[in-house]
Amino acid sequence: MKNFYDGYYWGSHFDCLKVYPDVYQVAQELIGEIMNLPRDKESFGIIHCDMHPDNFYIEGDKINVFDFGDSQYGWFTLDIGIALFHALWWGQKDDKGNDFTNTIIKDFLKGYLSANHLSDFWISKIPMFMKYRQISCFVPWFFNPEDTKEHHQKEWIYNIENDILFDGIDLKSISKIIEGAKV
Repeated sequence: MKNFYDGYYWGSHFDCLKVYPDVYQVAQELIGEIMNLPRDKESFGIIHCDMHPDNFYIEGDKINVFDFGDSQYGWFTLDIGIALFHALWWGQKDDKGNDFTNTIIKDFLKGYLSANHLSDFWISKIPMFMKYRQISCFVPWFFNPEDTKEHHQKEWIYNIENDILFDGIDLKSISKIIEGAKV
């Protein structure tokens, strides 16, 4: 089983960001913070590492998870950060435009914490891992230094540089929602 440090989204994978010095600096600072996190049995273990709506389906009252190709040893809060990032990216508003960001985060954490314990320290790291996923998604899906229009690249760069995950959702707001969601 691979380890987070050996994974695809680590190290030299971010080197292409050097053409965007501010984004590269943000990525390097984030990597530095992640490298200093503890790795113990309460915080670090086997995780899915790619949980999003295309990797599970709901059948009745059961959730069926698949595509374990990115599974690795990593922080449990990394897995939460990835899942929440994708949940918000793929659907923070319904067809009528009602925003349910708070509900997604609160319900997810309520469910997770009903089966698993996370200390306040680890819960506070979820937004950091959401930002990590944002940068990780930017590199393979939106990075093209020669095409500044494709895939809203300028918007992603601005958001990364300014601690904004999505339009109207910044990391400070996410932190407050998470803090209020603790059971």
